[in-house]
Amino acid sequence: QLPSEDVSFQGHEKRYGSRIIPAELHFPQQTKGKLPLIISQHGSSRDGGSIIGGKGRTDEFSARLIKHGTNAGFAVAVLDAFEGTGVQPSDKKQFPRAALYAAQLRGNLATHPRIDAQNLFYTGFSFGGTAVLNFLDAQIVQTQPLWRAIAAAEPGCNTISEAIKAPFATIIIKGDESHYPPAPCALYRDLLVAKGSDVYLLVIPKANHFFSKNGRIVDGVAVNGCSDNPVIR
Repeated sequence: QLPSEDVSFQGHEKRYGSRIIPAELHFPQQTKGKLPLIISQHGSSRDGGSIIGGKGRTDEFSARLIKHGTNAGFAVAVLDAFEGTGVQPSDKKQFPRAALYAAQLRGNLATHPRIDAQNLFYTGFSFGGTAVLNFLDAQIVQTQPLWRAIAAAEPGCNTISEAIKAPFATIIIKGDESHYPPAPCALYRDLLVAKGSDVYLLVIPKANHFFSKNGRIVDGVAVNGCSDNPVIR
């Protein structure tokens, strides 16, 4: 059993107003000194089990990251952006702006006595990956404290922000056969690199949305738009 801490907080974003956001912080076993922190954002299916004694849920991506991240010496925080909203995975037009919650949690944990505020990282899968890329936006990118780097796993890049020069590194990981095609993410990478951002796109051959090479997706709902001509907001 990893040592953990309830770091739930009063979150705020426009669609759902102010509400308690369940969040849980996990630490490696028997460590000293301040730790680098990864904040992991769940995807639309919170399939990784409960957090905070059942007050919230996370996804499989984040549950695995808790295990492997803490083994590597990181503190790992997970948060539930959907709790209390009634949002289902298919309600994509009703999703909250989870990046705003992550920014609030980042600010809270940057002052935690066990966290190194110079080494803060943000990652997420699917909906969570899209939330990660929302930090590549002129209105939110410079909010303090800054991320050290961000990693978006299987985001949809069909609606993107105007390209900027980001003050941190970014990696985007896509499955070659994802129902969210990698083409718009490649275009977004090129736009960001042209502005001077440090962005790397990794496309895994023959992998689907879940990075599986022998599975299939059924009853999925994707907002794809035109994969070769993403909307720039």
